Amino acid sequence: MDLGKLEVQYGEVTSYTFSTASKKVAGGQWSVVSEAEREEGSGVRGQGSGKADGSNITNADGDKNEPIGAVDILPERMGNAQTAGGISTAPTENNSSKPTALPTSYFLLPTSSAVPHSSLLTLRSSPPNPEPRIPNPDAQVCYLGYTNPSTHRIIADNLSKSPKYAGLIKGAGARYCPSVEDKIVRFADKERHPFFLEPEGAKTQEMYVQGLSTGLPADVQLKLYRSIEGFENVQIMRDAYAIEYECIDPTELFATLQCKRCAGLFFAGQINGTSGYEEAAAQGVVAGINAARFLRGEPGLILPRESSYTGVLIDDLVTKGTDEPYRMMTSRAEYRLLLRQDNADLRMEEFARLGGILGKERLDAVAQKRAQIELGKKRLEKRLSQKAVTQFFERIGEPAPQSGLTVSDVIRRNLVTFENFTA
Repeated sequence: MDLGKLEVQYGEVTSYTFSTASKKVAGGQWSVVSEAEREEGSGVRGQGSGKADGSNITNADGDKNEPIGAVDILPERMGNAQTAGGISTAPTENNSSKPTALPTSYFLLPTSSAVPHSSLLTLRSSPPNPEPRIPNPDAQVCYLGYTNPSTHRIIADNLSKSPKYAGLIKGAGARYCPSVEDKIVRFADKERHPFFLEPEGAKTQEMYVQGLSTGLPADVQLKLYRSIEGFENVQIMRDAYAIEYECIDPTELFATLQCKRCAGLFFAGQINGTSGYEEAAAQGVVAGINAARFLRGEPGLILPRESSYTGVLIDDLVTKGTDEPYRMMTSRAEYRLLLRQDNADLRMEEFARLGGILGKERLDAVAQKRAQIELGKKRLEKRLSQKAVTQFFERIGEPAPQSGLTVSDVIRRNLVTFENFTA
């Protein structure tokens, strides 16, 4: 299915052009704009609804499978709104009455199957689970498994049935989680590939097969699973599938995730070229905050790279773009040593306050923590007398200093521990 191009017009409507009748249309309402009307910028021609099955596409006149001109995804006039404060303002006027097209590309996302625990044969954790540091009565056991030459042979014999290798889809897949077909083709020298069985929850039989994502047909999936030791009688609760999705060029966005070509239009998630739940959630938070601030005429919220991984992710997208599904990794952040869990509240407190998502009690707690840290820094810079330091070092076996030292200098010595320093 050729999805054409996403089209936007400053201060007007946003439309999605289809070159042929859609094979899949999300359920709900859509609006049709003819080619002539789109050239004139005169708005929508009619309305209709569609289902996931392309045979049920119906317009307002009751006609089915009529070639679609454009699907209106922003039915209300945006107006010439502008982000206040000058942090990231979008263009507010356009001398041309014709819409301009956002460049788009296609990416591929293969998924894994889910199988019931009860249909599996002997399972054992490998290696045996060590005692957890913190006992958790709700902890679930995960299992490690491997494919084998028989599994690889089944996959190789059915590669022509894979949408990717059959040439039906051409989107780039995520580099860090290839499908099992890609593993067999790209790493043909390997006799086996690992996968993990992960319980979906404490009160379900469902196990997620992590590492065997595929776009092969359901009957082939069952064959390849049953070729694996312990899976001889396995049943599949949910088949794996592959999705080819269209996304915009994220360099068309400001760091607030607002579209440069259409004030008030924000993009977040997979449509920006990312892959992963957390990546989508992070963008959704920023885009949602900025959409609300836009409506209130307030400055947009921008997270710098040194503030958070979310800031790194958005900065990478809007400045460099991506030619493959983008995943957030620590190696992408030059400030990764500063982006830690233990200082997240200190790093993000200012932005959370600007976003209006922290209450007074939480703000006061962060302020108290910041004050305690500053007090601790002052204590570390306190200078100790040479006599006191010499006596302490002689007691623990450290060489005596030539002069007095600060507390910070003392605790850096190899033989100094918290216990002997505070004794």
